[in-house]
Amino acid sequence: MSKKRIKTGDIFQINEGGSVTVIEYRSALEVIIQHNDDRKHKAIVRSYNLRLGAVKNPYRKSVCGVGFVGVGDHKVRANNKDSPAYRLWSRILQRAYTEEFHKRHPAYLCVTVCPEWMDFQLFAEWWTKEPNSDRDGFHLDKDLRISGNKEYSPRACSFVPVQVNSLLSNCSEFCGKLPQGVTNHGKKFRARLRVNGKRTTLAICSTPEQAHKVYLAAKKQNVVAVAKKWENLLHPEVVAYLSSWKPG
Repeated sequence: MSKKRIKTGDIFQINEGGSVTVIEYRSALEVIIQHNDDRKHKAIVRSYNLRLGAVKNPYRKSVCGVGFVGVGDHKVRANNKDSPAYRLWSRILQRAYTEEFHKRHPAYLCVTVCPEWMDFQLFAEWWTKEPNSDRDGFHLDKDLRISGNKEYSPRACSFVPVQVNSLLSNCSEFCGKLPQGVTNHGKKFRARLRVNGKRTTLAICSTPEQAHKVYLAAKKQNVVAVAKKWENLLHPEVVAYLSSWKPG
């Protein structure tokens, strides 16, 4: 490690990749540097850390190869653990951009995150202002304001209760050879619906098509009832979508 005096214009490689250029040397405890990348972020570092390459770039894409912490008031850590905003932010990036998650949940293969939310500071700023972001039992949802949406963004996302978040899950999919909500009942078919965590038998029908029709009607009624129950805590667009929801 060179011990020669640090001067303006010196370039140092940093351990996490890339390099920095010295803009001004004030003292061993105060060296102004600039990162040599598109952001050109400037910072004050200690000469000891600079020589070791122990300089952090807040704009390095350190989360899933796409997200960066950025510069601002929002902290990654709080009370010796990841902050709630950072945990959620890193989780949505994992859902959208990690192969391991996609292997377990292939439905997320086409999911993306909007450009502004690649910056943790911008996501955290939205998170602090969004209703119910820190309310127990509420989850981030991306497709109840915009049907079929595949992008996490402030234009599409809101926080909804678990009951609402799972309300439409698999409602149009098939389970084995029978439509969703239909099971065998001897030589006939049972229409069943889960309401408030309990599965209820709706009717016994002669055909799976009849049972599925009964299920969809009851599902529609339940969706509207849940929207009414939570309307004071939901984004108005979510309430409107659920209130007018029709089985696909």
